Amino acid sequence: MAKQRRYGLPDMYTGATPGVVQDFFAHQYRDRGMKKWQGYYLSDHTSALNKQHERYLHPEQRLPEQDVHAVTRVLDAGYLNGRAVTVQTRHVDTNGQLDDMFSGMVQGYQENDVYINDRRVAIDDIRHIWITLEGDVDRGGVDDDRAAAG
Repeated sequence: MAKQRRYGLPDMYTGATPGVVQDFFAHQYRDRGMKKWQGYYLSDHTSALNKQHERYLHPEQRLPEQDVHAVTRVLDAGYLNGRAVTVQTRHVDTNGQLDDMFSGMVQGYQENDVYINDRRVAIDDIRHIWITLEGDVDRGGVDDDRAAAG
């Protein structure tokens, strides 16, 4: 009878015994740490991480709060004149930073909510709003009195 080796029976595919494999990982293999996982990030993950990092470095500017009457005047002016509005809501993330502003056309009202580009927003949740100027969709606009006048 053949004497069994100290490392156990050899693998039928590679011929390596479990002890040899264990010895390899214990003494010869150098783990690359997080480098080995970097290839698993999808482009969606990378862009989301970059966006989150950018929001952390440059938080949304807190614009002055408007009362409900000023908000409804701007919403009415945007709706009646077919103009886009830019909205900053009161919503904050877990870090206390405001959500990104968004722009769109006022499509209609339902009770205490307004639809802006198919997005339902409670009028009470709007922190600041203005009529968006052409070519300046993200940040541009006119002040509230001029916006309400049309």
